[in-house]
Amino acid sequence: MILVLLGLRGSGKSAVGSAIARRSGVPFLDLDMLTAVRLQAVDAAEAIATRGWEAFRLAECEAMADAVLAHDRSVLSLGGGTPTAPGASARLTRWRDDRRALLVYLHASPDTLCERLRGTDIKTRPAILGVDAIGEVHEVYQQRDGLYRTLAHVVVDAEGPVAGVTLVVLEAWEAAEARAT
Repeated sequence: MILVLLGLRGSGKSAVGSAIARRSGVPFLDLDMLTAVRLQAVDAAEAIATRGWEAFRLAECEAMADAVLAHDRSVLSLGGGTPTAPGASARLTRWRDDRRALLVYLHASPDTLCERLRGTDIKTRPAILGVDAIGEVHEVYQQRDGLYRTLAHVVVDAEGPVAGVTLVVLEAWEAAEARAT
């Protein structure tokens, strides 16, 4: 079973996902990086700058499908907007319902997300709505929170330290795998 992490920028998908992958001995797949490679870019920011959001979202959906189909057990960290890409939500729903993947929404408040983003290199996090990445957090949260909740098997409070969130998600994944066998 693939563990798929969804959430907004700054929710901890990469940190939690890589920690779980290390503990579990499985591959960690960062969809932003997989998409950048697909578009022959250094990172997601360069891919978006050179190819645009539409091309990035299309490549992102293709990279997501390839990642899920290529692995029986891995941790996949989605980009914050992946579920909004054309066809992505339907694919995620199918994988969730077929028990191919456990979808976990790492939920953090907009204030927490803003605080975390202030401590990062904003250049690597291009604005989605044409404003700065921090300034748009509240609006993007309002647009996506309901979608993430609808898609997810589990909603995990990601306000705390990575180590604690990692344990909660790992336990949910292990329980889902046990139920699936």
